[in-house]
Amino acid sequence: MRRYFEWKRRNIAFCCYGSEIKMFRSRARLPVSPEQQEWIEESFKLLIRLFGEDWVKNAPLVLPNKQFFNREWVNTEDWARYAFGTVCELMQVQRGRIDLHFQRDGWEELRQAGLPVGWTRGAAGLYRQIPEAEGPSSAEITIKHSLINEPESMVATMSHELAHVLLLGDGKIDRDMERMEPLTDLMTVFSGFGIFTANSAHVHRSNSRGWHVSNKGYLNQREYGYAMAVWAWQRGEQAPSWKNELTKNVRTFMSETLAHFKSTKRPS
Repeated sequence: MRRYFEWKRRNIAFCCYGSEIKMFRSRARLPVSPEQQEWIEESFKLLIRLFGEDWVKNAPLVLPNKQFFNREWVNTEDWARYAFGTVCELMQVQRGRIDLHFQRDGWEELRQAGLPVGWTRGAAGLYRQIPEAEGPSSAEITIKHSLINEPESMVATMSHELAHVLLLGDGKIDRDMERMEPLTDLMTVFSGFGIFTANSAHVHRSNSRGWHVSNKGYLNQREYGYAMAVWAWQRGEQAPSWKNELTKNVRTFMSETLAHFKSTKRPS
């Protein structure tokens, strides 16, 4: 499917390390460890208990196209706020509960000055709960301003922070819960935004000014590949065509997992 977000992509490439890519063998192998597999499986069961089976079955598979984002992308805060409203609607979060801010960061200033920036990792978004005297809590969400130039990563970050609203703001889980942040990433997959968050997990960009590698989120590419396969299988999708929207690494890990599910006759 042709991308609808029309920003310059000719200098953008996703890292696909040879050590990460495995060809299919006669026996399907899982891309995750037994511990990772158990955690993802149990976390999906938890999310189903919290939100119901209809949530995962009825969630739209959100893509960066006109069907979901019907305004042409421009790198402005106005477009970013429009996108945030769209993500709120798709994730069933009332927009009026959220106070949205954008904050500039030091790395952005270096890139705008034309200086080469290498490996960076940091909080792309922040969530702060605001208790209310009556009714559901409200929240303050802050998004890194430089993500306005990276619409898919920006939408991934927005979906993660709104997953906090659904899990923490609505009292579904406690903040001190073990692996709370990875569960929040998994909630984005559960809610149909896995294409965005999985593709943003590890990104390499290069141009005439230098190169930049970023890791976003709390799940790695193998975990996303497994999680996307579990999500598809729960929906009765054993060979989803949309897996081609994933980056090569995640798509490979998802395919390996689905092949394993078929070979072991995993129940739907």
